[in-house]
Amino acid sequence: MIPGYLSVWLALVITILFATGWKPYIAPKLRSATAVVMTCAMAAAALYRFWWMPFPRYPFVNLHGAVLVLLAASLIALAFKDNKGHRGYLVLCIFMLAIIWGSIRSLYTHDPVLYWLEPCWDAPLLCGLLCCIFTMNIRYQAGALLWCAVFGDAISAWLENGAYTALIGSLNWWDSYSLALSAACCSTLAIRCVRYAGAIVGRTWVGIRGGRE
Repeated sequence: MIPGYLSVWLALVITILFATGWKPYIAPKLRSATAVVMTCAMAAAALYRFWWMPFPRYPFVNLHGAVLVLLAASLIALAFKDNKGHRGYLVLCIFMLAIIWGSIRSLYTHDPVLYWLEPCWDAPLLCGLLCCIFTMNIRYQAGALLWCAVFGDAISAWLENGAYTALIGSLNWWDSYSLALSAACCSTLAIRCVRYAGAIVGRTWVGIRGGRE
């Protein structure tokens, strides 16, 4: 697949859904400005080649400038959160998801036969589904999966001992992150629909039983 194709396609789908009034159902707590900033960051990753090597002794991890801006913004948002216990919970979830992401990527580089859908899709999909279990807030999901994708690729490169170079912020990386975030959003929407349907069935059943009594 062409690098960046999946991200652009998902961005178009989300834009159409938001424009047609589905935002309160898909991402009720996500601000439009956040989606615009993430889209601009992805465009900057495609247009500009500003890479930073955070660990000079380990040149197999490279960060794009656009990702650095998003990471800084997520840190600021997390710092202003009042509930310190929830901050610790989110950090713990990020590290667990990152270990899963990096381990699956490293496993598939050695044995790409036993995969679920696609070798490059399984880790983002699984982490997106698990992130939905940890938190149902789309803003927390976006931030947690952002750090998960960064640490996950870094862990995969570290496990490969330099055989794999993590280009965090490349178009392939954005494809993985977009897929993980889409999986989390769709899973959250499905859970809410099931809860809503269950509540309707419960109220109907109670009404029927009350009418019989």
